[in-house]
Amino acid sequence: MKLTHLLVGATLWTSLTAQAENKADIAKAQFKRGMEFYEQSNFRGALAEFERAYELAPSYKMLFNIGQVDMELQDFAGAFKAFTRYIREGGGEIPAARREQVAAELDKLKLRVGQITVDAAPGAEVLIDDIAVGYIPLPEAVPVNAGRHRATIHSAGSEQVNRVVDVAGEQLVTIAIPWERAAPGAVGGVAGAAAPPSKTGMYVAWTVTGVVGVTSGVFAGLAVKASSDLNALRASYPVSSQALSTQANKTNNLSIVADATAVAAIASGALALYWTLTAPASSPSKVSLLLQAGPTSVGLAGTF
Repeated sequence: MKLTHLLVGATLWTSLTAQAENKADIAKAQFKRGMEFYEQSNFRGALAEFERAYELAPSYKMLFNIGQVDMELQDFAGAFKAFTRYIREGGGEIPAARREQVAAELDKLKLRVGQITVDAAPGAEVLIDDIAVGYIPLPEAVPVNAGRHRATIHSAGSEQVNRVVDVAGEQLVTIAIPWERAAPGAVGGVAGAAAPPSKTGMYVAWTVTGVVGVTSGVFAGLAVKASSDLNALRASYPVSSQALSTQANKTNNLSIVADATAVAAIASGALALYWTLTAPASSPSKVSLLLQAGPTSVGLAGTF
């Protein structure tokens, strides 16, 4: 099931030798070993060498080779991911004929690939068939070969949960793991907070909700910007793996902060709503609030 021969020659060879750093030399050596393994039908060895070469000297052209080897191994989900990234990262640099060729192969692979998504507590790590695929919330559904798969979900302070599911081609399977969401009268997952004796607490709760919500929005914007910068960095060549790793960590950290503040805003909003509905009637309170938001900070000033 080969699309064509592996990409060799000046185009891919030049992309690996363009860098003068030692990493490029190592990547070149591993690329050559990968080609040797492929010719010897040692596809597992070829895949390991190609993936390591891509890690050291990223080039979208290498993703085509990785996808080809995955096809030989009948890892259709792996081939689907590699070819999808090849199209995305190669963009307009890919010749029209090859783009059409890969697109046609992707259409065939869709029939053999399903997807798994997990609904569980934010921050929980997810493994599919003992391979880590990310943390909740997952950025997208995980492509898998049609067949039976085991999902493992675990987080700090919680028992590990295992689920075995059968996934058909083109099927999306959602694994739902019950988890304790913030309830009315709870802040940060701590239940049992008593209603305040006046509406002052209600005003404070709504104000905190607004501040945390704006903070979440600010960090979400920064995370989107960082993600865009990461995609641009991946599309550029040459680029060092250290630069990619640094930008990826920045994007991940900003996303975590945005998610955490969003959860806090939801919890605070639930508490504010509870107090609004249960606060005793009283004379209107005099409240003066000023919410100040900047590109990287949020401030609050006011009197009660």
